[in-house]
Amino acid sequence: MLYADDLCLTANRLGQLLIMLNCLDEYAKRKGLAISIDKSEVVHFNSHGFNVPAFSMGGAPLANKDSFKYLGTVF
Repeated sequence: MLYADDLCLTANRLGQLLIMLNCLDEYAKRKGLAISIDKSEVVHFNSHGFNVPAFSMGGAPLANKDSFKYLGTVF
């Protein structure tokens, strides 16, 4: 999902999300864009808190959350 400068990546598998995060990081670097790590977070649906992997962007860890708000809607 993309709107203005808001972006939401979704994936069914760990590897898919890792690829998307790496592509986003490389794209931002090429275009001279900065990704706000403080505003970036990861939500694991249906994980029940078990085996939740850690994700990072450009070497900085991303926060794990139970839900997130995207364009006013809570997921």
